[in-house]
Amino acid sequence: MLDVAARHGYAGASVARVVEHSGLSRQAFYRHYAGREDCFRAAYRSAAAEIGGRLRDAVRRSTPAERPEATIAALLSALEDRPAAVRMLFVDAVGACAAVREEHQRQLRGIEGSVERFLRSPGAPALHLPAVALLGGVTGVLSARILSGEADAGSDLLSGLGAWVRSYEGADAHAPVWWGEGWLGPPPGRPPGGPPPPSEVQLLPRGRSALPAALAGDARCSRILDATVRQVAARGYANLTVADIVADARVPRAAFYTHFAGKQDAFLAAQTRGLRESIAAASSEFATGRSWPERVWLGIAALLDYLASHPDLTRVCLLESAAAGQTAVTRIAENRGAYAIFLADGYRQRPGVCLPPPLGSEATIAAIEAIVRAYLLAGDAGRIREALPQCAYVALAPFIGPEEAISWVEKALAGA
Repeated sequence: MLDVAARHGYAGASVARVVEHSGLSRQAFYRHYAGREDCFRAAYRSAAAEIGGRLRDAVRRSTPAERPEATIAALLSALEDRPAAVRMLFVDAVGACAAVREEHQRQLRGIEGSVERFLRSPGAPALHLPAVALLGGVTGVLSARILSGEADAGSDLLSGLGAWVRSYEGADAHAPVWWGEGWLGPPPGRPPGGPPPPSEVQLLPRGRSALPAALAGDARCSRILDATVRQVAARGYANLTVADIVADARVPRAAFYTHFAGKQDAFLAAQTRGLRESIAAASSEFATGRSWPERVWLGIAALLDYLASHPDLTRVCLLESAAAGQTAVTRIAENRGAYAIFLADGYRQRPGVCLPPPLGSEATIAAIEAIVRAYLLAGDAGRIREALPQCAYVALAPFIGPEEAISWVEKALAGA
C-alpha cells in the first residue's frame, strides 16, 4: 500500500493495484484487511511509527541547541531511505478517508505540542515561530520535493531549511510573541451550529430574454464550477460523483461533459479559479502599500479576507486537493511559487545581512498555508481573518528580523 500510494496517490491506491503489486491474491488481502481504507490506515500507522521513531532518536541524540537541524536531518534521511513512508505522512494522509485524516490530525497536534514545549525549554534556541508554522514550512518544502522527485537533494535542503528556521531566532527566548492577548483571539475551536446554508443556484433566463449561446455556455460552466466546489466541500472529493455536480448545478449531464472530461477535470478548474482569484485579491491591495512590510500586511489581509469569504473554495484548495489525484496534489506545491512573488522584495530589505536562500520563500508560504489550514480543520473558516498578525509576522521576520517584525506588527495593530 505504501508503494502503490506513492506511485498513484490516495485516489489511485486501489485494492486491485495493491494485490497486483504484492503478488498475493484478493482472498489473502481480505483475510487481513476489510478493504482499501482499512489497509491504507494500517500503512499510515506503519509509516507514522517508522518516521516517528527516527525523529525520537534524533531528539535523544542532540542537545537543545542542535535539535532543529538534527530533526530536519532525520526527516531528510528518511526522505532518502523511505520516500514512500514520508510521502504517506506528508502528502497522501491529508487527502485520505476521514478516519485517517482524524488520526493524522491527532498525530500533528501531538507533534506541535512537543515542538511548543521544546521552544520553551532551557537551552533551546530563541525561535519566535509557532509550532504549526514551523512544521508547516518544513513539511511543505519536503512535500514539494517528494512530488517533484527531488528526494535526494539532502544537503541543500538541510542548509536551506536550517537557515529558514534560524531566521526566526531572536535575542530573548521567552519574549511573549505568539500567544499574547493583543495578537490573537482564542486558539481555533469548533463554532456552534452547522455549516452555512448552500447558496441558491442562479438559473439561466428563458424565452426571448435567453442569453446568446456563448454566454449561456460560460454561465453553465460557472454554475458547474460553483456546484463542484459546494459538493466537494460537503462530501469530500473521494465521495463526489458527476451526478452530484449536475444535480446541484441543475444542468443536463451532457452540458457537464461539454465543458469537462470528468469530475477531476472540473475539480482542477475550480482549483485554478481559487488560485487566480486569491492572487488577484492579494495583488490589488499589495500594490497600494508604501513600504514592503506595509504591502505584505495589506496583501495578506486581502488574501485572508478572500479565503474567509469563500470557505468552500478554500477547503477545496487547501484540504481536498490532496485527494484529487497527482495533478491536483502537485499543483498545491506549484501554487506556492505564485504567492512567493510577494516576498521577492524582502531580500532587499537588509543589504549585507545573510538572509535565507530562495527556498525560504517557499517555506514561508507553506507556513502561512499551515496556519490557515489549522482554522479550516477546526471548523473556523470564518475566523481566518484573525490570523493576519501571525501570518504577517511569519512573512516579515526572515527578511527584516524577528524583533523588527514583532515591533512592526504591534504598530500595525495599534494603528488599526
